[in-house]
Amino acid sequence: AIICEAYAYRVGFFRFNWHASLEILFVLEGKLKVFSERAGYELTAGDFIVIQPNEGHASMLEMPGTVAAVLHISQKYLGKICTPISVFPCVYSSDVPRDSYYNKIRSAFASFYRLTASGDSLGDRICAEAELMSIIGTLVLMAPTEKNRNETVSLTRQQQQKLVEIHRQIEKNYLLDLSLESLAASVGMNASYLSSFFKKHMQIGLHEYVTRKRLAHAVWLLNNSQNTVLDIAVNSGFPDAKSLYAAFRKYFNMTPNAYRAKLVTRVDTTAQNYIPTRFLLNDPYVLGKLSDFHSSEAD
Repeated sequence: AIICEAYAYRVGFFRFNWHASLEILFVLEGKLKVFSERAGYELTAGDFIVIQPNEGHASMLEMPGTVAAVLHISQKYLGKICTPISVFPCVYSSDVPRDSYYNKIRSAFASFYRLTASGDSLGDRICAEAELMSIIGTLVLMAPTEKNRNETVSLTRQQQQKLVEIHRQIEKNYLLDLSLESLAASVGMNASYLSSFFKKHMQIGLHEYVTRKRLAHAVWLLNNSQNTVLDIAVNSGFPDAKSLYAAFRKYFNMTPNAYRAKLVTRVDTTAQNYIPTRFLLNDPYVLGKLSDFHSSEAD
């Protein structure tokens, strides 16, 4: 099983995402805004933010040529180390004083990335996991009393198959008038049980999950069509424009119209894609930028 993933990428105009893993996003060059369920943050080169598992978040380009790197750590792996899993609401933006925790996390990530890029020997893997443990240990030290609201629960094979079936039905129908009752009927489950089952094993409510799917599609349409906001809302599965406006305000602290106004001045075209443009793992430019993480610790 994959316990973590790391990569560097060129930041596109806008990206909305969420996933079951813990994410640490480092800005290597340029400037971007990150919107999470907590607040909005402006990050410049050297800054980083920790995103909780299943926390909806978005990044918006503020400067051409911005490059970021991310580390995803699986919730299952965290659960073996932190019981119950700790919550790490950590943000180092440009107006937050640097401390030893900041330096330790950046330095450990740079070493982890370099070891991952340099090869796949047993020694590399052991040393890389040691750096990963250093990152997690530092985060635990920063938030020793914080606890996640829910613990991870293992799935049986039958439950795994049922969850896959639920996801398949959502993917097929989220742009339509998908109700809890119709979804439950399509997978042969009681509606009330389906709701609690999904929340228990996904750590996110079913309605919230479907809303995020619809929001991601609406953002794509705002980038790639001239349709009205009402048409985009309906074509993305929202019952009306008001619902889309509410989702935009919740996650991005702006309206769809304000977002569209920013599109006029955008300088890149990567917003047309869901997947960011990644660098090769051993790219010299990225490795050079990450070497600065070690020098800052020495300072």
